[in-house]
Amino acid sequence: MFGGTFDPFHNGHLNILKEIELLSFISGLLFIPNYIPPHKYFYGTLLDHRLAMLNLVIKDLRSDNGYRLKYELCELEVQRKKVSWTIDTINELGEKYQNDNLYCVIGSDSYFQLHTWKSYADIINKVNFVIIRRDNNMLTTYKDYYENYLEMVSYDKFIFIDNEPLIVSSTKIRTLIDSGNNASALLPAVIYDYIIKNSLYKTDQKL
Repeated sequence: MFGGTFDPFHNGHLNILKEIELLSFISGLLFIPNYIPPHKYFYGTLLDHRLAMLNLVIKDLRSDNGYRLKYELCELEVQRKKVSWTIDTINELGEKYQNDNLYCVIGSDSYFQLHTWKSYADIINKVNFVIIRRDNNMLTTYKDYYENYLEMVSYDKFIFIDNEPLIVSSTKIRTLIDSGNNASALLPAVIYDYIIKNSLYKTDQKL
């Protein structure tokens, strides 16, 4: 499970997928885009555009022999059209994939906030976590956080990836495009082409 706004999907996300591809115990990945009410998301894209971009990414991944995982789009949260709690999503997916071990892919920044998630202990007991390094966090720092906040669950529930962080910000990408700068180096070609074709991320655009 890989959740986010994906507004837009960028090379930082692609870098995460490359790390997940190396984990032999994972056979597939669900992209789970968040639902965001339009009145709370001034300069972002409409949901239809975000879903279209993800579908383009999935099509590319499926046609690339360098990627072995089964990639799918899960519209569970966007179909609710309201704030979605992770525990609710995991409960529903747990019923659908009863015979599979579920893994939740998150960045290290989210890992350090796990104790603030609704029903976080239940979440951790129901799924495993793959933690992607977003900065220079060390394993000892992960362990310290676990001992301070998460000791009620097994440390074996967490898989920490010692990846080289690729810092790419969706906000930076949107700002670059809005200001007329080229952001193609930060995006898969198919996504950059879609953004340009549809004139996305322009503050004067009426979505």
